[in-house]
Amino acid sequence: AICLVVLLTLDLVMQDFANSLFFITGCTMSSKARAEEIKQEGNEALKTGDYATAEALYTKAAALDKKNHTIFSNRSKARLTLRDHHGAAADAEMAIKLNPTWAKGFFRAAEVYATTENWTFAVQRYETAALMERAAGNDATVIEEKLAHAREQLASQNYVTKRAVPASAAVGVVLGLALVTVDAQKPNPFMQSWLWVILTLIVAGGMGAGFGQLYLVFGELRRQSELMEFKKTSNAGRSSASTAPGPTGMAGAAASGGPESAKPQRATRRKVDKKPPWAKGAKKEPNAKSP
Repeated sequence: AICLVVLLTLDLVMQDFANSLFFITGCTMSSKARAEEIKQEGNEALKTGDYATAEALYTKAAALDKKNHTIFSNRSKARLTLRDHHGAAADAEMAIKLNPTWAKGFFRAAEVYATTENWTFAVQRYETAALMERAAGNDATVIEEKLAHAREQLASQNYVTKRAVPASAAVGVVLGLALVTVDAQKPNPFMQSWLWVILTLIVAGGMGAGFGQLYLVFGELRRQSELMEFKKTSNAGRSSASTAPGPTGMAGAAASGGPESAKPQRATRRKVDKKPPWAKGAKKEPNAKSP
């Protein structure tokens, strides 16, 4: 009798466990299926140019399926079009974190950084996307064109950075010489000794160098603020300046700009040296091996 009671009890426990497991699994599957449906609705809104609706739908889908990298990638495009640069960068980096072997995630991130003129990070992400696409046997022509443009802009930015302070100092010295010349034309010049002339030129050059440094600092702060601040416009119909991928591989993706539901592409890519400080939670990217 005792054995019978124990067996019946175990049978009831196992039935409850099986029912609970079935319920949990069913809820998980239904949540992912619902997230996919909402994502497809967001894709349709994105195609019609209703970016605000698309962003809202992708947000709902992401709440149901937090591990679907394509949802975050699509929302990154929608947010970039709405000028929410911080949100777009965070979504792109999340897509990379969820699937570090997917080229389009790197392309999305590169587009955000290029838009905000953070050319160092843009070059890094474009390079990785192009490398992964070539390794996967896809056409990377469009990405390589964007990469070439980003490299030109980075070189120009570095040129200005290296020469801004010396050039500003030179301008300050020239203005100091002009001041000395004007003062020398007076009946009773203030700067009667060479010591005053030299001191004036040093101060003018130092002030010029200081203004040059301020110019660089404010330029960097402006670029960082584009990503750190939430700048979402109410005009959902505003057109985007080349934000996303389309036809075959990433090259076609970059040309057409359609939302993605593509399968992950495994390919060899090199390690990225730096990581944007605003990419919170984005873990260090491992080197992916070729299939």
